[in-house]
Formats: sequence, C-alpha cells, structure tokens
Amino acid sequence: MELNLGDIELTYYRDFIYLALARHYEIFSTDLLSKFKNIISISNEWLSVMASSQSQFQNFLSKTRTLVCGTCVGIGRNHYGIQENIYDLVVIDEAARSPASELAIAMQVGRKILLVGDHKQLPPLFDEEHIKAAKRILPTVSTEELKRSDFERAFVSSYGKTVGRFLRIQYRMIPAVGNLVSECFYSQEGGLETGRGVTEKAYLELFEKICTPVTWIDTSKAKRKSFESEPTAKNANKNSYVNRYEAEIILELLSKLIAHKNAEAVLVEDDDPKVGIICMYGEQVRHLIREINGVSWARTLLERGIIKVDTVDSYQGKENDIVIVSLVRSNPSGSQGHVSSENRANVALSRAKEALLIIGNSDMWRNRNEGSAFGRVYKYISEHSDKAYSIVNSQSLESKK
Repeated sequence: MELNLGDIELTYYRDFIYLALARHYEIFSTDLLSKFKNIISISNEWLSVMASSQSQFQNFLSKTRTLVCGTCVGIGRNHYGIQENIYDLVVIDEAARSPASELAIAMQVGRKILLVGDHKQLPPLFDEEHIKAAKRILPTVSTEELKRSDFERAFVSSYGKTVGRFLRIQYRMIPAVGNLVSECFYSQEGGLETGRGVTEKAYLELFEKICTPVTWIDTSKAKRKSFESEPTAKNANKNSYVNRYEAEIILELLSKLIAHKNAEAVLVEDDDPKVGIICMYGEQVRHLIREINGVSWARTLLERGIIKVDTVDSYQGKENDIVIVSLVRSNPSGSQGHVSSENRANVALSRAKEALLIIGNSDMWRNRNEGSAFGRVYKYISEHSDKAYSIVNSQSLESKK
C-alpha cells in the first residue's frame, strides 16, 4: 500500500481548520460538528459546480426569478434559457429605437407586451445597404417609410389609437424648454405639460447678461465666417461637416460660464456632467474636442467631467442641466442635410433640464426652411422673446482681442 503524505497533510490541515472554526462559532457537540462539516462540504461542492461551464446557473436563475432584465437581443441567448419561459408581462423600453427583429425576440416570451417609447425621437438604426436592398425589392415605398419603427406603425394604427396611451406630463425640462418642444414637435398629439418648476436661480445667475433659459445664438451676422466646411483630416468622414466658428462660440460660452463667481459651486456638485454639448455631426464633435484639449482651462472641464461632447445620435436617453446645441450647417444654399430630421431636432432640444442654447445661422431657417424642425424652433423663440426666450448676436460673445 502506497502512503500519500500529501493527502495526510491535507487531511490534518482540514481537521485543524474545522476545529478552529468550531471553536470560533462555539460548536462543541459531536453531532453539530458533523453537520458543520457537511455544510462546508456542500458549499465546496456548490462552488465547484458553479465554476463549471456546464453549470447553466444563468438558466437556473432565469427560471426562478420573478423579475428578469436584459436587452432585446441578450434575452434570446440560448445559454440563458429565457426563450424557454413564458412571462406574464414583457416591458420593452425605448421600443421606438428597436427594429422589428429585436422586438420579436423579446415579444415571443410574453403573454402580454407593453411597448414604451417615443416615435417622435430617434428611429431604429438601419444599415444603409439594407435600406438600399429593401428599396430595390419595394421601389414604390419611400426611404422614410422603410426606416419607420414598428412601434410607430403600431402606435398610429387604429389598434394603437384604441389601446395606446400618451404620457403627457414631462418632468425633465423647465417650462421654457418643455413648451418649446411641446409646440414644435407634439402639437398634433395635444402637446406636453410640464410637471416641474422653473430654472433654479443659481443657473440663471450663470447666464447673467449672456442669455435666457432658452437662447438662440445667431451666427448670421458673421457672414462667410459662420459657414460650414468639409473636414480636412485624412481619416475624416467625408459625408460629415465642421463649423469652426460655432466651435469658437462654444469655447467663448464655456469661458464666460466658468468665469462667474458661482460657477464652481453650481457646475461641480456631483459626478454627472452639468454641461452637455450636442453636435449634429460627428466631425464637429471631433473638431470641438481637439479645440477644447488645446486650451488648458477647457481641457480641465473635460477631464473633470463637467462637460460632455457628443453627437445627437448618441444622446437619446441622456440629459444635462445645461445643453448647448451646435447645428453646424450654415451655407448660402440653405442645405440642411440630416439637420432637417424632426427626430434628431427633438432629441437635441429635449436633453436640457435647466437651460438650452442653440447655435446656428438664422438665415438658414428664416425663409426657405421655415417649415422644417429648426425653422419652427427659431420662429417660436423669435415670437416669444421675453425673460425665458431670446435671440443673441454671436458677435457679442466674441473675445475682444
């Protein structure tokens, strides 16, 4: 018989640990000590099973929980086993952004389905090649119709009008922003109501002598200086645009905000960015970040998380106390590009909680584009100029060098 000294040593240390734990927890009877050893043995066995790739622990959890959360695609993964269950209720948030294929994955596991979303904001993101392929098969169907979400089709259908509900009260935006968004984008649905108060006084103080809670900063007086340009970087998206003048104005706004005596107390309260800068084009985001990183005080704002810079397409579901929107497009022909999108305009403006600033050339939206999304926005602001709304000449914000 071969004697394994390693096993003997392991048994000795295990018994020593058992006795030490028993003394610590005051387990003195032989019967209790035996049960204590069994519990430890079962725990070790459980850990060993859970460490195995064959344990299917996620499957066990998904079938024994009352509430299961996940993405539309994630819950369809086989190793979770969720697709084998039928739930009493499936709630799909941001349903207006989900294509039919994703909705179908989640909807198949529910007896009742509740779709929550806003078809007035960003639609599903489709690959352009897929849209072109669908267009070849369905040449009489418009591109806009092909890009519509199934949520929108359902909501505006006769069935949707019967069972659908429109949540009319919003609590994010101050009344000035809420009324603007309501009138320009939800008037056909009866409009939105604001369930919160006006801008906090601290925020109004930051904008003293600069602007009101809702402000259009008009770059039209800068003439050609305000025009957009194509990006020059080698790896740039050639279908995108840059507006260097608007980037300059944004830096001027930031410098004036942080120069205020109460800026530190108001802008640095928690970990969430207080100022969100939304650009209608990705190349404008990249250009603006380069400009910000080139100035020490502005770079500090970015590094400390006080400001956030992103595209409108990345901003749905997000919010900031102060939002600055860079429209980018500014040209003699009045070409708007995708800035004409109702959904993008709605998302960009409705991210603001306490103050909204829009930077753009009013000449673009006063005449030929008056009926477009930002044409209606400019008209609303110009017709409601008071303590809540104003139009400011961008040249008044330029540094006097």
